[in-house]
Amino acid sequence: MTSSGIRVLLLNPPGDELYLRDNYCSFTSKADYYWPAIDLLAQSGILSQYFDVHVRDALVDKKSFTDCLDDIANINPQFVLMVTGFASKHNDNNFLHQLKQRLPGIRVIVSGGYPFFQKAQALEENPEIDAILMDYTSNGSVAYINGDYANVVDMLYRDAGGIVESPSDPARKFNYPPPRHELFPLAKYRIPNSKRRPFTIMLASLGCPFKCSYCVFAGIPYQSRGIENIIEEMRVVRDLGIREISFIDPTFTISKKRTQDLCQRMIDEKFDFTWVCLSRCDTIDEPTVDLMARAGCHSIQFGVESGENAILLKHTKDLKLEEVEEAFRLCRKYRIDILAYFIIGLPGDDEISIRKTIDFAKRLDPEFASFTVATPDYGTRLRDECVENSWIKVENDNFDSTDTAIIDYGTIAPARIRALHRTAVREFYLRPSYIWRQILRVRSLADFTDKLRNFLELLRKQML
Repeated sequence: MTSSGIRVLLLNPPGDELYLRDNYCSFTSKADYYWPAIDLLAQSGILSQYFDVHVRDALVDKKSFTDCLDDIANINPQFVLMVTGFASKHNDNNFLHQLKQRLPGIRVIVSGGYPFFQKAQALEENPEIDAILMDYTSNGSVAYINGDYANVVDMLYRDAGGIVESPSDPARKFNYPPPRHELFPLAKYRIPNSKRRPFTIMLASLGCPFKCSYCVFAGIPYQSRGIENIIEEMRVVRDLGIREISFIDPTFTISKKRTQDLCQRMIDEKFDFTWVCLSRCDTIDEPTVDLMARAGCHSIQFGVESGENAILLKHTKDLKLEEVEEAFRLCRKYRIDILAYFIIGLPGDDEISIRKTIDFAKRLDPEFASFTVATPDYGTRLRDECVENSWIKVENDNFDSTDTAIIDYGTIAPARIRALHRTAVREFYLRPSYIWRQILRVRSLADFTDKLRNFLELLRKQML
């Protein structure tokens, strides 16, 4: 497939924590789960058409900085495309500095939330970064690597001492060649709600049309990928022997018709996939859920966020609690598991509303609950509000929704928010009824080992 001798390394760099830093987000894994970085996965199919592509996930392989640098030196690539993010910013910048010291001639392209939302600052702060890929589904990286700068799109790069911001391609459709899933260490990835391993991730759409104040995807225009292009990738995944897929679209079910059309194609193709997706409670109905289940969907992840309607309204999450309960009822009717997301400490929250959120989570009783601390992510209206009201120190850009509470909006102190976050995790996961239900759901020794490992990591990171 390659037409040049240029070697390109797609790198998820090593770290001092298990960082998830793809798809314009970054945070520390709440337990012991991890998935391939979609930025690198999408680029693997694009770049493999032209270059000799190698992949290293140094984080999931648990490589030290030294081991990773030795590995890169052995591959000897001319270009490295690396993911980074705010949660791992200092770790990643340190690694880049060591990489350029070891291999000064290597060219480094980065992708991720940190360079996407702070593009000029990222280049100014890091002389080791040669270019930023602004859209990881774009083929603009091909022209850049080939030195064809007149045709570069969707990138920022250094040129003759200055910084060039290339345009986007307004005519490009949101399609890309099937990624090279087989280059990634799929056997080492795991998520708590998968049914089969190995699994991989896929993308059917990007961005989100909803305007939740705390979400980075509200600032990324929604694009839907062509169904035939998705089916093409699914055929490749099937032929690799992979039967489990996690769709990482911010909202997989934006269009009920499109969701139903895709599910019907999956049924017609007889793929026999089991799969997971993210959704909103007010974007599904019974015909859609029925078809999703028949196409192999076994888990849906919903952003519930709060147990207080006033908090949802304040942060333009135009969702009512009764809509949440109806969506959960539909999923249970069609035997679809639920992973629900909740946010502790959104401005407007107090002890009473946070208590309502914890109690609502227990009443909903999803198979998994993910509790995060509200963070002022770049690219969100929440950050703008925090800066305008001096609720955060503007220079503090190393935060993690899994671990840090830094918004001080006066009603409740950050330290108390952090304590209530731990309380929420403990109260949900240490219920005897919940523990017993998980024991009854164990399917094998390997499944038991995964559940135990995740529980111990959850205990260590979020309960103690």
